[in-house]
Amino acid sequence: MKVNGYEICSGADLRDADLRRAELMNAKLSGTDLMNANLNGAYLSGADLRGADLSSADLRDAKLMDADLRNAKLMDADIRYAYLSGADLRNAYLSSADLSSADLSNAYLSSADLRGADLSSADLRDADLRNAKLMNAKLMDADLRRADLREVYLIGAYLSGADLRNADLRGVNLNGINCGQIVLPVTDIVLLSRWLCHIQHDYIRIGCEYHTTREWENFSDDEIAKMDDNALEWWKAWKPIVMSAAKQCKSYPKEGE
Repeated sequence: MKVNGYEICSGADLRDADLRRAELMNAKLSGTDLMNANLNGAYLSGADLRGADLSSADLRDAKLMDADLRNAKLMDADIRYAYLSGADLRNAYLSSADLSSADLSNAYLSSADLRGADLSSADLRDADLRNAKLMNAKLMDADLRRADLREVYLIGAYLSGADLRNADLRGVNLNGINCGQIVLPVTDIVLLSRWLCHIQHDYIRIGCEYHTTREWENFSDDEIAKMDDNALEWWKAWKPIVMSAAKQCKSYPKEGE
């Protein structure tokens, strides 16, 4: 199969190839070298790109719905505004890739390497991000509603404006997170972590501990440590998220309002 004069097949050498807007639906491209290739606006839905090298490739506005990108190399790739809904990116290498405003809804990103990636304003609704490495990633204004973020590494990540409603955050590593104001614009938030957190504007329940938001804000390390053997370590990592969520929650209207 030839497209734009290039032989399209598994393991082909397509470095620097000009495949802008090429029609490559369901193409067999596993193990292909596409480093620095121009795939701007290309149609790659359903394509087999397992283990392909797409590092530094131009994938802006590419259509990659349901594509198989397991173990693919996408380091430093420009993937802005690409359509990756339902794509399989398990164990893919995406460090420093630009995925801003990309559609990754329902995508499979478990164990993907997204260190330093730009996912600002990306659509990650219902995405599977279990065990993904998101250290220093930019997730500002990202839509993470209902995303599976269990055991994700978020050290140094930027989450200002991110929408985490109904996301599963159990086992998340939040050390050094830059959360700013996450978007949780409701009266009650439930976060799943080591303990169930029921968060309101004025009151917060974490496990069996129920206190006012002000009390949680001002608890000393000694007071937190007495709550459970592992409470202090957890609280130091989760306090920014919990307190930011409480500030975002709307207060319950007073009786008569």
